[in-house]
Amino acid sequence: MYDQQVRTDGRQASLGHAGTEHTIVQSGQLDVEVDGHLTRLGPGDYIAFDASIPHGYAAPEGPVRSVLLLQYRTPRPRQDDDESAANAPH
Repeated sequence: MYDQQVRTDGRQASLGHAGTEHTIVQSGQLDVEVDGHLTRLGPGDYIAFDASIPHGYAAPEGPVRSVLLLQYRTPRPRQDDDESAANAPH
């Protein structure tokens, strides 16, 4: 979880990374671009998206504060791992 701050006319860009990104705007107007699609958010607005897609944040009308949460999935064990564990000596 991050206290995300974007300065006036500032831009934060990412080519993509693992996980799901969740953002809730606390103050200001936040432009969120995901895979070329732009959405403007205001205080109390929420967005979530697959963070592996190129995305970015901008503050066109003044500073923005938001809460950013990165959610990562726990890899599921492969079926053969489950069988190996069940057949292991105890």
